[in-house]
Amino acid sequence: MEELKTIKSFLKKYRLLDGQRRRLLEVSLFSFLSVGITMLLPRVTQKIVDDGLIVLDIDAVILWCAFYSALFLVQIMLDYVRERKRINIYLDVKKELNVVAIMRLWIAKYTYFSKKKTAEITNDISYDAEMLASLFDNEMLFGFTQIFNIIGGCFGLALINIKMMLVILVLFPVKVLLVKRFSKKNRETSDVYIALTEKSVGFETDSLDGVKEIKIYGLFSMFEKKLKSILGETFFEERTLHVLPQMNVAVDNFLAQTAVLFIYIVGALEMMRQNMSLGSIVAFITYSAYVIGPISTILNIRYKIAGIIPSEERLSKLLETNVEDYSQTKDFKNVQGGISFKNVSFAYTAERTIFRNLEAEIKENDITAIVGDNGCGKTTFINLLLRLYEPDKGDIFIGEKSLKNVDLEVFRENIAFVAQEPFLFCDSIKNNLTLYRKVEEKSIQKVCYKCGLADLVKDVSLDYNVGERGRRLSGGQRQKIAIARAILSERRYIILDEAMSNIDKSGKKEISDMLVELKKQGR
Repeated sequence: MEELKTIKSFLKKYRLLDGQRRRLLEVSLFSFLSVGITMLLPRVTQKIVDDGLIVLDIDAVILWCAFYSALFLVQIMLDYVRERKRINIYLDVKKELNVVAIMRLWIAKYTYFSKKKTAEITNDISYDAEMLASLFDNEMLFGFTQIFNIIGGCFGLALINIKMMLVILVLFPVKVLLVKRFSKKNRETSDVYIALTEKSVGFETDSLDGVKEIKIYGLFSMFEKKLKSILGETFFEERTLHVLPQMNVAVDNFLAQTAVLFIYIVGALEMMRQNMSLGSIVAFITYSAYVIGPISTILNIRYKIAGIIPSEERLSKLLETNVEDYSQTKDFKNVQGGISFKNVSFAYTAERTIFRNLEAEIKENDITAIVGDNGCGKTTFINLLLRLYEPDKGDIFIGEKSLKNVDLEVFRENIAFVAQEPFLFCDSIKNNLTLYRKVEEKSIQKVCYKCGLADLVKDVSLDYNVGERGRRLSGGQRQKIAIARAILSERRYIILDEAMSNIDKSGKKEISDMLVELKKQGR
């Protein structure tokens, strides 16, 4: 099956099964042992009926029932242990998929995030990881071990009545045709559903980000209409995805019941001819279930994989996205001097050129403020400086060395950046100031005082959680924390992007005086 090979190749490429091979072997062993017991149970049932119930031998009934119970208890224990191991595999693969995807995004080129909102990206990753991890659910993982059920079931059927067995197997091609049809429909529906889910998540995120505008301009009716339309399309495809398995199960049940009814009719005729006993008929029904059930399970693997493939394709595309280059020399200490832009040109599109032959310089051990009118290219300039973007033409140097030849991670370790709308992690004030480094409490308190954060820290403490993106703080407080952490970082270059736009006049003067003092000290 080509789809299964594709998924196996994906799992192997990203080493998602490296720590699971032993568990998979153990799961397979327990499955085979459980199947072996399953093959014995119908024969024990036959003994209970023929050697006990029919001849009214209570001792034989008790003996064979006790044997049946012992076998069944062992099977339950085997299945319990197997299921625990299977769940561990499922959860580990799901976790690793999330980890691999998120870590890939951490080093992805910054332009990737201009294509999708973060909520869409995380939603896609969560859904795709769930789908790929479903390879290790009961039906998928044990589907191939059911081949032994089929072999054992066919062997049991042949021992009882080979002609009836051949008739039962006629159901196989019927099921193949039906599963092929269901698989095609499932694949098509999954593709459409994934696309619509991305669209709906994007719209919902956009509406929540712009909730202030929706309130002020009274856009409720328009957005409600659009939301219902998008969700209506999405839920229609989702309903189809839920209905298809039910239709598949219904077909399975119909085929199974048809087989049972056939056995009853033909079995009655065989009993009248004294070719079969009542116990044989009961055993034949059980063995037929062992054949028909696994056939359905194995064929349904293709049906399920058809729904997984779109997630594998989307995750593969994400994991193959271009990443930043961290492979250059780490010898940064010997690089001295300012950062200079030489004949730098950059354009987002052919119609939208931001810089043409730009010349600029940022001095070492200095504090540089980037100011200018909206749309003049401040953000683009900073993104080029931080190597989030690469120039279309020209080059950026540190001293006499091109930034292309300087290790990206080490370079950034020497730059502190304060954005106009700074980002704060959903964590304590202290961790947002230190960025999880060990810093003396005295230094933290000093910079808080200098940056006008002393009153805030006194009121709520350094352990106060600032909330998602710092929402529990005012814009000015967020900017002060960002400036304070830039100073605490003690880096060679400090870049400010309209960094005091949300701070009041007295606060601006206080921080400006401090920055001037730092500059005099060689910062």
